[in-house]
Amino acid sequence: MTAATLHAMELFHGAVALVATSAVAWAALGAVRGRLPGTRLACLAATLAAVAGASGMALEGAYRSRIRVQVFARSPGLGWLFERKQHLAFGAIVLALGAASVVFALRTADASTSPHLSRAARRALVASALLAAASSIASILVAQQHRL
Repeated sequence: MTAATLHAMELFHGAVALVATSAVAWAALGAVRGRLPGTRLACLAATLAAVAGASGMALEGAYRSRIRVQVFARSPGLGWLFERKQHLAFGAIVLALGAASVVFALRTADASTSPHLSRAARRALVASALLAAASSIASILVAQQHRL
């Protein structure tokens, strides 16, 4: 992979990740106010999170071989922060996908299970938004310190 291709992929991943974080946060904001997002918003947020995760996985090999050593050499603390960022992002993706699945399932749920499912979806959205925000902040901190 050339440096130009790697840089383009990094820009794409960062842009999609920030848009996904915003979409999940928007859905979570409604959930905090007591109303679940519509199926379209929940599915859009989950899809964007999954695309961000897939693009991040595509960058994993280049990160391990080219960038990781440089980041750890310059600042071990930021290197470990970036490593943890990947775990936070994975949690955000799984929770966003789970919340979207529950929101979708609520369309056909009976009245006795709807309150429980709604509460689970709201909690998953809020947790996903918090994890996505933490992951995005960690990425920005590392990018600002290490112009790679």
